[in-house]
Amino acid sequence: MHKVSVNCKILLIFLAAYLFGFAARMLWVLWAKDMPELYFNGEFMLTTNDAYYYAEGARDMLAGFHQQNDFSPFNHSISTIVFYICKIFPFKIESVMFYMSIFLAPLIALPVVLISNELKALKAGAVAAFMSVILPSYLSRTSPGYFDSDMLNVTFALFIIYFLIRLLNTNKQKFIVLPSLFVSLYLWWYQSSYALILSIFFMFLLYTLVFMRDRLQNYQAIFFMFISIVSSNAFTKDPLIANKILVFNLVVIALFFSLFCKYKNLLSARKLAIFLTLMLAIFIYFGGFDFITSKIGIYVFKGNEILSDKFHFINEHNFISEVKSASPLYFIYFMSGNILILLAAIIGYLLLCFKFRPFLLTLPMLGLGLLSFFSGVRFVMYVTPLVALGFGYFLHFFLNLFDLRNSIKNLSFLVFAVAALAINLDFAYSYRPKTVISRDEAVALDGLKKVTKRDDYVFSWWDYGYAIRYFADVMTLNDPGRQGGENNYFVSLALRKDEAFLARLARVAVTYNDISLEQNIRPIDKILKDYNTSDINTFLSQLKSENFTLPAAKKEIFYYLVPNMIDIAPNIFRYSYIDVTTGKRQKENFYHVSALNGVSEASIDLGDGYTLPVNEQKFIIHNGEKIAVKSFYKVKGSGKDLRIDEKIVDENAKIYVVFLEDYARILLLDENTFNSSFVQLFIFERADEQYFEPFVISNGVKIYRLKI
Repeated sequence: MHKVSVNCKILLIFLAAYLFGFAARMLWVLWAKDMPELYFNGEFMLTTNDAYYYAEGARDMLAGFHQQNDFSPFNHSISTIVFYICKIFPFKIESVMFYMSIFLAPLIALPVVLISNELKALKAGAVAAFMSVILPSYLSRTSPGYFDSDMLNVTFALFIIYFLIRLLNTNKQKFIVLPSLFVSLYLWWYQSSYALILSIFFMFLLYTLVFMRDRLQNYQAIFFMFISIVSSNAFTKDPLIANKILVFNLVVIALFFSLFCKYKNLLSARKLAIFLTLMLAIFIYFGGFDFITSKIGIYVFKGNEILSDKFHFINEHNFISEVKSASPLYFIYFMSGNILILLAAIIGYLLLCFKFRPFLLTLPMLGLGLLSFFSGVRFVMYVTPLVALGFGYFLHFFLNLFDLRNSIKNLSFLVFAVAALAINLDFAYSYRPKTVISRDEAVALDGLKKVTKRDDYVFSWWDYGYAIRYFADVMTLNDPGRQGGENNYFVSLALRKDEAFLARLARVAVTYNDISLEQNIRPIDKILKDYNTSDINTFLSQLKSENFTLPAAKKEIFYYLVPNMIDIAPNIFRYSYIDVTTGKRQKENFYHVSALNGVSEASIDLGDGYTLPVNEQKFIIHNGEKIAVKSFYKVKGSGKDLRIDEKIVDENAKIYVVFLEDYARILLLDENTFNSSFVQLFIFERADEQYFEPFVISNGVKIYRLKI
């Protein structure tokens, strides 16, 4: 009777917390429902770049095909789930993708409650369940439209830990195999979970060797987990065949477990030692630690450049926001919402580790979360359930220190819990991420789809690669999964150089990207060979000549430029300020962008020490020093309605001031940046008719077709 009662409590707590997390995420929907710019074809668009990667895979699976070398995640786990939902139920693919995180993310409450029950702290688990679904770092990565693996990443990790803790607390045979099933599911869902899974695996092994070295069941569980880890590592490095690997893992695990149930001696201590030794050898042979060391190199030891053979390229991870180190204030806020909550959670977590030793199995998740201090802010979310459990247990422990009536104790517990939830619920209410692209951009790309072939190219920055491929169904040179190397360098260089250079380089880059995919060779190596030079700088000099011999035009190329590029242009250009032969960084051209935030009667604050006098716009002031202005431009409208007011101030000066009225931006540019392809094509719409023709021109998006 008592067991049933506890199970009912667990179920009720989970359902209440789940609905709470669901409702918190629906606040965004209520806010956005009357904003047409966030819709396309009657459905909300997605809110992250990576979301359109999985969207492309789901779209192609429903269509039943995809072309070779289009990088579509055909048969990816996430795309597969959308495919089956749309096949079984009469739901639109756009709707399924947008709402999936709303339905899946609150599931984190279930393992949180289950773990707390194993720790004999169900009341603390109730608080933790409600907190875990809305803590800022978790909610921000599982909000509506955040169609990504994050909606279940933490949940799968917690389930593995729960079943391991359950195994330590019971002798039931099923708990030997259940952790391995969730290891298989987690690796299927998110291949990069490999490092965390391996950390949990070794933590459990260490725990066993220190505290329970004579318990055979622990080693048997290690054997089954090792099956999933080794098979995943040995048989594939390709996440697109994850479905097959999942089936293979589950079949092997089921086979061994069936044999084990029938022949108890199969996994005796002696035979188990042989099996584990064999699997360890296979693990090492197939580079079991390679994936981890590569990730450490990316996220921890972030270099300024990528050294590949004899070429140096800028390391993209230095500029990506999700791999930027977290400041202490950011860390505190996104982890817990409040420093007092965090301090209480730390105390509670330490108490849990001290009073309930199996809770030490959560240390790998804690370690991954703490990496956010110097690696990537995306990892903060792995700490949130630990913060929630720690805070809940702190309340439980603290209030039990006092000799209070149960009614007073319960009321105090409720007050503190509600106060903590209210702080974090405020974030849920105010968190308003915009969609990755606007409705205007989606409409333009959909129109582009009608006039292009699937192997034509759209030339743009990597941020928009997945969205371009999803809406326009074309090829791109770069995307969020291909941010490094020569393609990123070429795109960056082309956009900051003049239009003639852009046109020629784009044609070369697209042609040799196709060749590289067909022949499995590096584009830059083939370019240098075909143009009879070993020096990339010599080749780039050749591109400046009108007599440069272009490869035959086999594909249409379009240029996709959007307002967001106004703000990120300095970062775009930065990728090409390097001599890729020597690795020597080059002096950057001057590009300063400012939103109109600080406007007074005397001047406009442009940030970074720059101010623009309101009445006498003959110079700008930088930290008290006057800098002469060559020309002042006021730009408004687009296409036929474009109006440019030019005022020449000082012919001998070197700085241009450009006021973009429609975008509420002021640009400070030197001559090189002023004459760059991006500025001329997007800001001034001065397309050289020899090279470009407009396809879509509006304030929301500008698309040009390459004519050569």
